[in-house]
Amino acid sequence: MVLLLAASVYRAATLSISLDEATTYLSFVAPPFRQILSTYSPNNNVLYSLLAKMSTEAFGVSEFSLRLPAIAGGLLTLIAVIGLGGVMFRREWIRLLFLLLVALNPMIFDYMSQARGYSLALGFYLLGLLWANARAGRFRLAGSGVLFGLAVAAHLSFAIPVVAFDLIFIVLESGSLRRLAWIVLPQMCVAAAITAGPLLHAHRSEFVGGYSSVVQTLDNFSISCLLHDWEGNGVWTYQDNTFVSGFLYPAFRWIFPLFMAGAGLLAMVDWQKDRERHWFSISIGTLLFSFVALILLHASAGAPYPFARFVLYWWPLWGLAVCLMIEQLQWGTRLMVVGFCLLMVVQSALQLDFDHFGWLQYSAGTNRIAEFIRADSLKTKGREVTIVTSGSLFACLSYYRSIDSIPNWKLLSSIDAPPMGDYIVMDVFDQTRGLPAGYSVAWRDRLSGAIVARRI
Repeated sequence: MVLLLAASVYRAATLSISLDEATTYLSFVAPPFRQILSTYSPNNNVLYSLLAKMSTEAFGVSEFSLRLPAIAGGLLTLIAVIGLGGVMFRREWIRLLFLLLVALNPMIFDYMSQARGYSLALGFYLLGLLWANARAGRFRLAGSGVLFGLAVAAHLSFAIPVVAFDLIFIVLESGSLRRLAWIVLPQMCVAAAITAGPLLHAHRSEFVGGYSSVVQTLDNFSISCLLHDWEGNGVWTYQDNTFVSGFLYPAFRWIFPLFMAGAGLLAMVDWQKDRERHWFSISIGTLLFSFVALILLHASAGAPYPFARFVLYWWPLWGLAVCLMIEQLQWGTRLMVVGFCLLMVVQSALQLDFDHFGWLQYSAGTNRIAEFIRADSLKTKGREVTIVTSGSLFACLSYYRSIDSIPNWKLLSSIDAPPMGDYIVMDVFDQTRGLPAGYSVAWRDRLSGAIVARRI
């Protein structure tokens, strides 16, 4: 846990700002507080925006201070995973396997240091699961409800697993509405108190984004759990790792849904045998309910099927159910399941990356781009410097212009028909268009491949 947390702190302090992080800062963290509480946007993970506002006010604006709440969320996630392992598993090696499965996952590891609300939401959600056991008293149930409410406030997508838990809890508690109230009312109060303002100003168009098929979501989720680097925000399209593309990816994309179906049947049997040990029912039940809920929302309201990051809670729930099964399986079957889990752990460990976030490598060098232009343009002696930039890098350069107080930078996003500027900044995608006449490449970022062209 200490090593993983240290790695997250290092990444938060050293990695260049990414597109979504820059948008969050410019649209919600930099403006007054009322902007966070009165505007809804997918980039406004409300609780995260509030905490980032506080951390940047307290420590000054930097990549690290903006990402500080994400590090806190990563710490909460690690604590919750270790706590859940201690409560659920009798064998120490299974606890370690569970921790490694969850924390080394490329997607989860990325969000432990990226300025988005996912790590906070996951940490609060898993802590809520840890507190809400079958023998919990009323005040502990209320505490669990508060944690679940904070998870929803950190990211609205966590409303689905929280509601799933509530439904499963009432079944496991044999219809005890009083105990259910102790956990549901705090959820509603906390989540509503933080998110009601932005949601009252939300429009349906702001919730769009995703896929037309649940298979695409499964594909996107599978590849996000296997590879740190892959192309784009959609379904995986290219990867020259033949072991992953030829074996591990096809295997996991079938194993995951088949396991959900089979484990659902085993959960019912397990619950009938021992209702006190209900973790397996909760983990796989939440997984199944969230999957069905996505299909129902799509069929009834036309909601798109989500990107993998919106259902990243699937992974720890899946790991929880798998490790609970390992304790109950016969040795032959157990060895096969453990072998596959170790394969996933090794695949994740080999991809630990310290210089960029996942598929955002194209914007990994924006801090170096800003430094180069600032140093190179000193000769202008304060006159306005026009910078024409690819759209994917516009928010990142605006972030550095803001925090470094460079008022003489005029940023334009017009690569299709660029006006004459002092500099042109192109990401790797726009470079296929070629540079307009009168410019030459002055600098190329080694990691992102982005270029800075200077007017001749």
